[in-house]
Amino acid sequence: MAAASLRNVLVTGTNRGIGFEIVRQLLTSEPRPDHIFATHRSPLGTESTSALEKLATEKGQGRIHLVQLDVTDEASIASAQRTVRSVVGEAGLNVLFNNSAVCVETDRMEQLTAAEMMNHYRVNSVGPVLMTQALMPLLKQAAVVNKAEQFGWKRAAVVHISSFSGSIGTKEENWRMYSYKAS
Repeated sequence: MAAASLRNVLVTGTNRGIGFEIVRQLLTSEPRPDHIFATHRSPLGTESTSALEKLATEKGQGRIHLVQLDVTDEASIASAQRTVRSVVGEAGLNVLFNNSAVCVETDRMEQLTAAEMMNHYRVNSVGPVLMTQALMPLLKQAAVVNKAEQFGWKRAAVVHISSFSGSIGTKEENWRMYSYKAS
């Protein structure tokens, strides 16, 4: 990626797994982003955010901004958008990594509930759309070159993350993740 493309980056779901690793890799990438917005659902100071807090303190060098966010809560999304805007200003946001997800395994089809299915859909499908919608003005700011929007990997982009487990093409033994795969 060109230097301009990594200036300001937001990653959802960074307290563990893929999101945490994306943040860790961004800290050592060249060029390094000016600002990395690492979002987490649980409050800071909890066991689930301890590794992220340690990374921000020890390796973040003031570039990691920890932002509490629930991708299913429009007020939380608006608050996160205001936080990002206050830091990036006119430069905008170059990359949005939609990574937040929920995955509850159900051993048998008979155990699957509508509430479980709807929660997966809200987090894994609707959440990324709401995040993209809220951050689009900041992405458009970063995409402007010579007074024209030029979206793409060199200026501004949205990256939707999934996992191998989320694929409907995985082996039979993984089919107990009905809600996750459907969402």
